[in-house]
Amino acid sequence: LPRQRPDLPQTQRRLAEISEMIHTASLFHDDVIDKSDTRRNRPAVHTVFGNKMAILAGDYLLARASISLARLRNVEVVETMSTIIEHLVRGEVMQMKPLDDGSDTSKALFQDETHAKSLRVRQQPLEYYLRKNFYKTASLMANSCKSTALLSDAPDDIIAASYRYGKHVGLAFQLVDDYLDYTGDATSLGKPLLADLHAGLSTAPVLFASSQSSALHETLQPLMA
Repeated sequence: LPRQRPDLPQTQRRLAEISEMIHTASLFHDDVIDKSDTRRNRPAVHTVFGNKMAILAGDYLLARASISLARLRNVEVVETMSTIIEHLVRGEVMQMKPLDDGSDTSKALFQDETHAKSLRVRQQPLEYYLRKNFYKTASLMANSCKSTALLSDAPDDIIAASYRYGKHVGLAFQLVDDYLDYTGDATSLGKPLLADLHAGLSTAPVLFASSQSSALHETLQPLMA
């Protein structure tokens, strides 16, 4: 572009590296929480080095990502990308327990508008599931795309469009991933099949199937989170 700052491609490339560091750190932590033995057809980090080392490795990546983010010298980008880490924690808590279970953890994490909607969301499992997917997956893509536009000093409509693009790609990615957990091939996916079902997690295939069959809903309900 004629008026593009000369260091923009390098800065945006660095932002992509930061996004990947955050993503990889979340995978290290997720595999410990989910007790997953493999990741991309290789032993998960915690199975090789232990849980403590896997958690510390994830924390280290987040620390390095934070340092690299600060060096971009863009306050709005720092704030936007930092939101991703907060959302990752929110999403993990949503996956582990009901949103409005009355615990101190839930009150601390969901004291904003999300908590205010909790009773309504609990009555709509698919909405709760999609919100959790946004926090765990789509927020990373949405806020990374938004930050890329911010670095280029794009107009507000382009920044908003970039955010929406990343959000919808992220939600679609997670829906497909959850579908492949039932229909895919473990070798090509690089992880065991039916992992969510074995963990008692209600994902899109289960939610849609149980909505069509009351008998299936009654059977699965005690097993699902």
